[in-house]
Amino acid sequence: MRIDSRQMIALCNQFLKFYDSRLVEHGERVACIACKLMAQFEHREQLELKNVVLLALFHDIGAYKTEEIDRLLEFETVDAERHSIYGYLFLKNFTNLSALAQAVLYHHTPNSRLEGVSPVIRYYAQLIRLADRVDIALENKTSPEELIPRLRRLDFEPSCLKALEKAVSQGKVTAPVAGEERERWEQEVLSSIPVSQQEALTYLKMMVHTIDFKSEATALHSTNTVIISCFLGEKLGLTQPQMESLSCAALIHDLGKAQVPNSILECAGRLSEGQMAVMRRHVEYTYEIIKDILPQDIVDIATRHHEKLDGSGYPNGLKAAQLTQSDRILAVADIVSALSSRRSYKDGYSWLRTLHILEDMANRGLIDREAAGVIGENYLELQAVIERQSKPILRRYQAIRTQYEGMLTGGVCRTR
Repeated sequence: MRIDSRQMIALCNQFLKFYDSRLVEHGERVACIACKLMAQFEHREQLELKNVVLLALFHDIGAYKTEEIDRLLEFETVDAERHSIYGYLFLKNFTNLSALAQAVLYHHTPNSRLEGVSPVIRYYAQLIRLADRVDIALENKTSPEELIPRLRRLDFEPSCLKALEKAVSQGKVTAPVAGEERERWEQEVLSSIPVSQQEALTYLKMMVHTIDFKSEATALHSTNTVIISCFLGEKLGLTQPQMESLSCAALIHDLGKAQVPNSILECAGRLSEGQMAVMRRHVEYTYEIIKDILPQDIVDIATRHHEKLDGSGYPNGLKAAQLTQSDRILAVADIVSALSSRRSYKDGYSWLRTLHILEDMANRGLIDREAAGVIGENYLELQAVIERQSKPILRRYQAIRTQYEGMLTGGVCRTR
């Protein structure tokens, strides 16, 4: 299965929409404006278009871990360092932009506070910061005549402001990016940016981790679900194309939880009926994020992981005859991952208890007996595989949390 740059960007936009509707397409608009500024920038030979676009697209990726979104959309943003730190850490740890991730760390930092930062990082950071503020200003109906005087007050790198002045004088930055302009930019710029399959998957994984990394209890859920799904798929003889689709579906099956409040995701007790109704909607949200972007088989597998063979599952009450082998495998993998992992409301169940629950569910006609049987017959092997393959992700989560706390205390990117 291939994910190209436009699919990746579409997924990012949809993900943002379901996290907070106010950020819909903000990253893409900032990327478009940053490209316009780069074209006028006197130091543009030190920058790469691809890096400008990707850094701009994901400059607010850390907002999903914080409560700063209200302030991000104010023109004169202050105290926005929390999401900048998380964004830096996610890009550094999960993508090939690690060497440039500091540009996101400093994308709300005034130019005068960047002494000692390398010129290239400073140029990327200031270019994205300026494009970000231009987008906010234009979305708030700021006129071209008011734009530059307002921005001069915010302490930008001088050559960035000169680039903006040139772009405004040429009529290239005068109104919000939308409609035909956006479509033309997508066709002419985005489509020309070389993003390999592996790169696209790393950004997709980063988005998944922004959800799972909300707490240590959930840090490994999607990772373990992928591991268990692939283990079952191999044991049950799925073809390579089927394995690729199953793996991708397992990775993204909970993207819709971006829309579920943390108070429900991390509830310390049993959910009320109303809370459970909200939680169950995460499957519908996942569908809305990935539909019309990813192949239909992946969409189906990802959004059927809570269906049951007797029709008692959700969201569509499908029955056994309507569920493929891959659908059934992911359903079992999700259950095993959830049962065996510690959550805010429970400790992880022992493998013995997990196997008893699987056997009971299979006997009641809720889940696939064959898939459940593979878990029972190979649980020691599976346990070893999970421990070996999930350790790097857990270490990364712990490192990100430690680095975040240290950087926040140290005030490495003070915005005022």
